[in-house]
Amino acid sequence: MQGVRVGDWRGNQVGNFDPAAVSDLRRKLESRAADRLLARAEALPAGERVLLRSIYADGKSAAELATLMGCTPKKARARVRAIVSRVMSPMFGFVVAHGASWPESRRRVGVACFLQGQSQRDAAHALKTSLHAVRRHCQTIQVLAQAARYGEVAA
Repeated sequence: MQGVRVGDWRGNQVGNFDPAAVSDLRRKLESRAADRLLARAEALPAGERVLLRSIYADGKSAAELATLMGCTPKKARARVRAIVSRVMSPMFGFVVAHGASWPESRRRVGVACFLQGQSQRDAAHALKTSLHAVRRHCQTIQVLAQAARYGEVAA
C-alpha cells in the first residue's frame, strides 16, 4: 500500500500525492494527510465539512454514511471523492489563502466557485450577478493563482 502525502496550495508535491488515493475510502490515510485534509475542510460548507470529518476523523465507513444520508454506499463514496478532489485542488488552497484580501465581489465568486464547488452559472444565480461577471472573476482568480505559482507578483 502506497502512503498518501498532500502537497501545499501551490500544487507542489510532497512525496507521492495522489488525489484519487486520498479519496479512496478503502485505504488508511496517513495521519498527516488526514490532518491536512481536515484543516482544509474548515473552509467548506457545514454539511460537507461534517461529512469529511465523519470519515477521516471519526472513522465511519461509506456504508454507515450512506445509511445516514439515505443513499447507496456508491453514491456516498462518489460524493466524498468529489469533495476531497475539490478540497485538495491547488485553487481551493489559493482561494482560502488569498481570498480575504480581494474585493468583496471577487471573494464571493471565489468562495462560490472554488470553495463550494458551484458552477459559474449557479454562482451567478446565487450571487444575483451576471454570468459574465462571474466568468471574469474566475478568470482573474486563475491568473492570480498561476502568477503566484510561478513567483510573480499577484494581488
